[in-house]
Amino acid sequence: MNLERLRKRVRQYLDQQQYQSALFWADKVASLSHEEPQDIYWLAQCLYLTAQYHRAAHALRSRKLDKLYEACRYLAARCHYAAREHQQALDILDMEEPINKRLFEKYLKDESGLKDP
Repeated sequence: MNLERLRKRVRQYLDQQQYQSALFWADKVASLSHEEPQDIYWLAQCLYLTAQYHRAAHALRSRKLDKLYEACRYLAARCHYAAREHQQALDILDMEEPINKRLFEKYLKDESGLKDP
């Protein structure tokens, strides 16, 4: 089967917000491509969109993609943040430039300020 055609199918399902279908095909593509980084990223993106935050972070971090690619690092941090693991999210961003970490900390502070009475 043509991998490019399957990748296009994943993106089409994502565009249509059919995240479970996108996840199904993204998993197939990742297996067939022997876990190419771009395919693992799309798999993690689908997992994130279906609220499977730990699985998404694990898909990226177990392959050390969060250390190699900026988009993977950011997605892994978003996964931990969505799972309310704020310190882990900050630790991932700590590998980046310090300004990004400061922006994320400011975001956390602003968000918690909104929730406080």
